[in-house]
Amino acid sequence: MKASCYVAAVVMVVASSVSGDVLAVTPSGYLTESGLLIRPQLDSRLYVDDNILNQPTNEQSSAVFVLAPQVDFMLDRGTNQHKLTVGAESAHYFSSSDDDYLHHHLGLKSHFSTSETSKFDLLLQSKWLTEDRGTGMTERASIDNLIAEPLKYNQQLAGLNYRYGLASSQFSVGAVVNYGRKNYSNFKTLTQSRNTDSLLLGTTFYYTTHSRTDAFVEFKRNVIRYNLIEAGQASRDSNDLSALAGVKWQATALTSGTFKLGYQRKSFSDQSRENFSGLSWFGEIDWQPLSYSKVSFNTARQAKDPNVEGDYVKESSVGVHWVHHWSSLFSTQVSSDFIKQDYVGGQLNRRDDSTKFSVSASYAVRRWLDAKIYVESYDQDSTDSFIVYDKNTIGVSLVVTL
Repeated sequence: MKASCYVAAVVMVVASSVSGDVLAVTPSGYLTESGLLIRPQLDSRLYVDDNILNQPTNEQSSAVFVLAPQVDFMLDRGTNQHKLTVGAESAHYFSSSDDDYLHHHLGLKSHFSTSETSKFDLLLQSKWLTEDRGTGMTERASIDNLIAEPLKYNQQLAGLNYRYGLASSQFSVGAVVNYGRKNYSNFKTLTQSRNTDSLLLGTTFYYTTHSRTDAFVEFKRNVIRYNLIEAGQASRDSNDLSALAGVKWQATALTSGTFKLGYQRKSFSDQSRENFSGLSWFGEIDWQPLSYSKVSFNTARQAKDPNVEGDYVKESSVGVHWVHHWSSLFSTQVSSDFIKQDYVGGQLNRRDDSTKFSVSASYAVRRWLDAKIYVESYDQDSTDSFIVYDKNTIGVSLVVTL
């Protein structure tokens, strides 16, 4: 009841601030004489979560206040663009201070051309994050023996994409190299066997019709290595191979999207683990029947590493998202996502079905201020009764830009 009062108070503040003449949100920034654009942003959220520990019984609710500042430094030199992002996110749980967290992230994106035929995209990223209690590696922990605080980890990614070919040519080729690392920093007895390094290599062949439609074939190999083998368990080291063919289009003013379909094989270095081979796909389609209304569809199927048990997880997902601008100032969004996960390995017989539904309404209070009210519902069903739960959140957010 007390938590709901916090959100109600902020809703009243937002409602009172949207009266009078307003302008649509147009993020700006400070442009230096050298051409460097500095764009700060502050995102604040206040919401109520009725199951913060993601438990099947004895749910605990709390109001949560989140403050997330971020600064982008952007430099545009025509064919070369660079963007450095520095940000943080802190959360305070009014009824459970043990779940308070402080995240940081640092990232650099660069696009540059060395000639008319050679283009590069560079990504360097480091994130310091936490894993909510009752999810991830603590998904099967009951409320009585739950760890004392969220798991902390650092995730790093370094990636380089290269594409060769003239803009006027029908054929071009691309290559990608990505190195990733994930390391947990607390509760090491539990987490040290889940620290990983991965190296992805890939190549893509493109064919364009110059009529807003491109066809492509891509081949990727992802080498995943775990730093430590869990006591009494087989090694989780694996090689993930995929070959997919796809199309990217914007054939009409109404639709655009990307869809690719093909074959994936995930093989383990330890023969006692069960390998995967089968169909894999990824799709994103936008349908915009009106200039102010857009419906987006997404779907995917792949085999991936599990959080705790099993050799691999065969995951299928589908989502629908609708954004409608009722005016230049007011918009709504409705989203629904469904994920099916089949866990494979040994005698394991586990299937998870999760559904997420959300509704939000946004209003441009000022050119530099955006307000949003949202409601989210999450339901997870499973053949494992220990990880069956549902949760609901309701909250408001304010985004301030320069």
